[in-house]
Amino acid sequence: MFVRSGIPYRIIGGHRFYERKEIRDVVSYMKMISNPKDRDAILRIINFPKRGIGDTLIGKLNLHAEAVGADLIDVVLGIENNAEFSGLAKSRLLEFKNIVQRLIDASLRLPLYEYVTELVKIAGFEAYYKSAGEEEAERYDNIIEFVNAVREFAKDNPGASAEEFLQSVSLVSDIEDPEGNDALTLATIHSVKGLEFKIVFIVGLEERLFPSQRSIDEGGEEEERRVMYVAITRAKERLFATYAKTRFRFNEVVYSNPSRFIGEMCGINSVIYDRPYSYGGRSRAGGRFAAGYGGGSPSFSGVSPSFGGDSFNRSGVKSEAKPAESLFSLYAGSQESEKKPAVGREEYDKYKPGAKVSHKRFGEGTVIKVSGAGSDMSADIAFKGLGVKKFNVALAPLKIIE
Repeated sequence: MFVRSGIPYRIIGGHRFYERKEIRDVVSYMKMISNPKDRDAILRIINFPKRGIGDTLIGKLNLHAEAVGADLIDVVLGIENNAEFSGLAKSRLLEFKNIVQRLIDASLRLPLYEYVTELVKIAGFEAYYKSAGEEEAERYDNIIEFVNAVREFAKDNPGASAEEFLQSVSLVSDIEDPEGNDALTLATIHSVKGLEFKIVFIVGLEERLFPSQRSIDEGGEEEERRVMYVAITRAKERLFATYAKTRFRFNEVVYSNPSRFIGEMCGINSVIYDRPYSYGGRSRAGGRFAAGYGGGSPSFSGVSPSFGGDSFNRSGVKSEAKPAESLFSLYAGSQESEKKPAVGREEYDKYKPGAKVSHKRFGEGTVIKVSGAGSDMSADIAFKGLGVKKFNVALAPLKIIE
């Protein structure tokens, strides 16, 4: 989300998203198909997931490519008729060759999102991580998030190619490694013990996520409640506790219910039991419901889980609350507003399809769509080699090019 919105961020106690091993592996597969001469990409993934192509065989493959003056990928694709390799070594290289051929076919046949989804399966990531231990299985969650990022990019840029997506990824290092203090801080709860922040967002407060399904099943809820207390007490002035009604996970929409911890923060003794959960009058079965919300009504009318109404200080005492703000508007409002003067009506009128604009980070672009008016105006802007990005005109560091 931050990458798509051009919001700089830093991570405490973790790797930046596109620096994670599993993400670099998927990107390397994409690079290999988009640019077969990318030797580094091929060497990175030729034996991952593991397929028995060890250092000795890779060394022999390299030496043969140099001897015949061929690219590494050409040697792989021609391995079937290559007398220099035989037996088990040849069969393992044939397996990799078949993977490459299937990926080439998928890249030519499928739109971007479907191609990357298929790539994850063909390369063997899904089978590898799902059969590994819990820690490794978490890496697959990151791959799913990467696929979701591709999905959003393809949605914003119809007909976009894998090469265009990879170009957009090249900008991520600037966003993920910001200069100065003008950036959001992302961290796990455990990594911020002893730290305090003026404003804190706790996200993912959903049953079976926090507390996790495992803690509920194994009686570890109290430990997660202590972790929740740590998160709450990181906020010096304002705290936002949020949950999502739905999440797109594992290529499907998952319906969620607010965490019991939200009710407990409001002094509600929540009793959790199974029953359908209603969103806007539509009933969703199979979830867990906190009976304390809304006096037993699954519509949660009694409490605002996002704390847009009541807010509580660190002692649990009700205090005056300001209207809830989006994470984007909070950041852009507090950081960019000092640098960008208020946009007047005449300036808003200049944002029309075809207008040329300059963005502080992405450079020059062309407005292709405008929606809303005044401070609620948003613009879809196409940047060369980067695709289409959406901005709030009042908040983003944009300037009309006369």
